[in-house]
Amino acid sequence: MSQYFYAGERMIWNSPGVLDGALFAAMAEVLSAQLKVPSGVSEMFNDECRIDGAVFETFVQALLERDCHDHSWFWRNLMPGYVLTAWILLERSGGTVQEPDYDHARHPESLRSWWAHWIERHDEAIENEWAYRPVE
Repeated sequence: MSQYFYAGERMIWNSPGVLDGALFAAMAEVLSAQLKVPSGVSEMFNDECRIDGAVFETFVQALLERDCHDHSWFWRNLMPGYVLTAWILLERSGGTVQEPDYDHARHPESLRSWWAHWIERHDEAIENEWAYRPVE
C-alpha cells in the first residue's frame, strides 16, 4: 500500500511501501526535536503526508549542517539515506540545498571533499532510484 507525500497540490513521492513513508515522517518528527528546527512534514493521515516547502528547506539545510559539523560515527552511518531522501523531496517540492557554511580556510580540503561526496551520493541516488519515481 502506497503513501503519498505532497508539497502543495503536487505529489512529490509515492512511497512504495507502508514502512518507508511512515518511517520518513516519524524520523522527521524526532530529528526536528533534536535539531530544534521544525521539519515542515505533517503527520501521516489517510496514507498522505503534507510538506511545507519553506519550512522543509530549513530543516533539510539543518540536517546537512549537522552532518558537516558532527563527527559522530553513529550519525554518519545512520543518516545518509534519510538526508538524501529529504534532499530529493526538497528539490521535487521546488526547494534547493546550499553548501553548508563552514570555515574554508580552516578545513579547505576535508570539507570540500565532504561536500563533493554528498553531491556524488545525491546524483547517484537520482540516477539509480529516484529517476523512475514520478512527480505529479
